[in-house]
Amino acid sequence: CVRMKEIRIKNKIISADSPIFFVGEIGINHNGSIENAKKLIDMANLCEIDAIKFNSLSGAG
Repeated sequence: CVRMKEIRIKNKIISADSPIFFVGEIGINHNGSIENAKKLIDMANLCEIDAIKFNSLSGAG
């Protein structure tokens, strides 16, 4: 059995033996608004999410 290496992100340790590391998927639900993004971050914080993932779209390309 191959063991996952330990990864450290600031004060969190991610390993096979550590508690679950929760990532909140905000995606593009902020609709390009910084204020909406801040509100979503605050809500994720209330839920004790460990990290947040954002997406942004650009018309370039």
